[in-house]
Amino acid sequence: MALAIVSERHVPPDRILLGGVRDLDPLEAERVAKSRMQVIPSARLPAASLPKGPLYVHIDVDVLNPELSPGVNFHGEGGLHPSELEEAVLTVIRGERVAALNIANYNPGRDMENRTLHIICDLIRCICANIPEYELRTTADSR
Repeated sequence: MALAIVSERHVPPDRILLGGVRDLDPLEAERVAKSRMQVIPSARLPAASLPKGPLYVHIDVDVLNPELSPGVNFHGEGGLHPSELEEAVLTVIRGERVAALNIANYNPGRDMENRTLHIICDLIRCICANIPEYELRTTADSR
């Protein structure tokens, strides 16, 4: 699974970075291999070179180790420790180019002890505490 994945209809493949990849099904692997997407294994995530320009960050929490974070739909072997995901996300947001960010694939039905929920809440707190302040402009301001 991946830290970031977006539709090729909206974002050119050379602008897509799949981070934290550890298990793709055969059709996903074929699609990625034929594209110009950059694939970064879990171990190299923080050091990955990011595409230029504004970034849309999509975080699938199933990139985490399911032994630590059971509240997801996909339980593949291995996965990131929450601190590794946090480090990778901080690397991205500190670059001051994040245009949008979302967190997906939380399944509360599988999160009996709310472990994944707590990890997500900690990640959101970390993002909010570290995201750079952007100059907000309204349509009226740009005239």
